[in-house]
Amino acid sequence: MPVAVPDVLTFATLTEAVSASAGTIVVITGVSAGGFRAATVLWRFPPDRVEWMTAAGFVCGVVVTILLVFVDKILQGG
Repeated sequence: MPVAVPDVLTFATLTEAVSASAGTIVVITGVSAGGFRAATVLWRFPPDRVEWMTAAGFVCGVVVTILLVFVDKILQGG
């Protein structure tokens, strides 16, 4: 039975489009989560609050990244 295999150009185009956004997502969410976690540890919050704030940092990082990518796409014209 024949299997449809997308050509290399399709994969290359998809990888090129996603790689910049993926890098942005990783950096911003990592910095945000790390910053929230460091702040809670330095302020001597209880351990359960540290984990909660780390999770909140990831959520804030994702939201900021989505907004930045959205604005970037708008300013580039699509």
